[in-house]
Amino acid sequence: MCFDGNVMDIGRFLSNMMFDYHKGVEIVIQTKQMLADVGHGALCLAIGGSNMLDASSSIIGNFHQQNLWVEFDLANLRVGFGKADCIRISTDSSRSEVGNIIR
Repeated sequence: MCFDGNVMDIGRFLSNMMFDYHKGVEIVIQTKQMLADVGHGALCLAIGGSNMLDASSSIIGNFHQQNLWVEFDLANLRVGFGKADCIRISTDSSRSEVGNIIR
């Protein structure tokens, strides 16, 4: 889905997007992280479809994961998510808020 126009104007018609996962884990994607500038004044929703898994699925990639910690606990088969401020982290690696875990 694409829009023609200014990101500020388009942003007024969209709200944040929320992904609901198992056990009440929620990840909120800010409006500014949902639209990709594809040039010529067009902004597109930055989610792509895929049938590579032999099932209807969506690709949610690094565009949406900006300022988000993603932790993979392979030993316990869990994935964790948490807010991050990547600008601050580049200068202060002790700042993190990992919290929500999916199992």
